[in-house]
Amino acid sequence: MISKTQHIEHWKRLAEDDLPAVDALLSIKRYGAALFWLHLTFERLCKALWIKANTSNEPPKTHNLITILGQTKVVLDDEVSSFFLVMNKYQTEGRYPDILANLEHSIGLEETENILKQANPIFKWLLKQLD
Repeated sequence: MISKTQHIEHWKRLAEDDLPAVDALLSIKRYGAALFWLHLTFERLCKALWIKANTSNEPPKTHNLITILGQTKVVLDDEVSSFFLVMNKYQTEGRYPDILANLEHSIGLEETENILKQANPIFKWLLKQLD
């Protein structure tokens, strides 16, 4: 049987391993896909935090970052909540090819870079919450 610590480390490792995919997608100017993968890295960290805060090792089957963290001890300030609201948009749009195609045409480098600048400190903050 896998321990709680192993479950948490599994989700954390998945999140960290997916970060290079974000950079790879940026390098080929696939901004919508990059933001989808960025959301996925956050989702995986949130699920690790959910496992840490709950008795079950089976996180909820949702992609909504705020919903997942709402079932933990992590307190979100307004800035992080607003960021996660934006990120939640990309998980939905990234899962449906027709919507992703529209997203790829509607988002540019400047908007993507702005999101990434916000993402880095939040990602590090979530990692610290796992300590």
